[in-house]
Amino acid sequence: MFVDLPLGEAFAPLYSSALRTVLLLVLGIALSVLASLFLGRKMVTPIRALQSGAARIGTCDLAHRLEVRTGDELEALADQFNSMTAQLQESYANLEQKVEARTRELSESLEQQTATSEILRVISSSPTDIQPVLDAVAENAARVCSANDAHIFRIDGEFLRLASSYGSLPALEGFDEGVRVNPNWVTGRAVVDRHTVHVHDLSAAESETEFPQGSIYAKRFGNRTTLATPL
Repeated sequence: MFVDLPLGEAFAPLYSSALRTVLLLVLGIALSVLASLFLGRKMVTPIRALQSGAARIGTCDLAHRLEVRTGDELEALADQFNSMTAQLQESYANLEQKVEARTRELSESLEQQTATSEILRVISSSPTDIQPVLDAVAENAARVCSANDAHIFRIDGEFLRLASSYGSLPALEGFDEGVRVNPNWVTGRAVVDRHTVHVHDLSAAESETEFPQGSIYAKRFGNRTTLATPL
């Protein structure tokens, strides 16, 4: 028996199958493209963050930290970067402190050498007159200590007499005649104890108790921080 069908009707199932295959293929390709874009973006974003962070660290921005939350090797790499940057920041801070301390030491040493050189120059130019030497010592002592005023007293029996003065304080009334050596004022304490005495604030209550005579001088002359050392 022979059945005669139109050509379009005969190939309809084949066309339908081919169309479904093409549609499935196109859908698969579209899903693949979308998946590749998603995965690519997921990979590229943290990599760019790593690249940008490395560039900022390279410009000494050691406070910068990488924010990568991928839960994989890239996040571990970012954590290593952050740890390394923290160590570099700590090392750099320590280095800055050491450089500042060394610079300060060199500056102080240079000031001391300059002061010593100036005093020696005055001694050589005035071998018979001690007053210019004492004046040079007072001036350079004030500069080295970053003080406004400096005074030199000489011991005369039981008294301390003003031998030289430098600075803006008014004349120390009564010091020319001499002040009895006693531990109630800073200079007297330094002479009695034979070591350097440094008082940060003579107007403080504890200073008034420990140095009653010194506190009176401070109120009279306006000085507060005082350093005295026996020579």
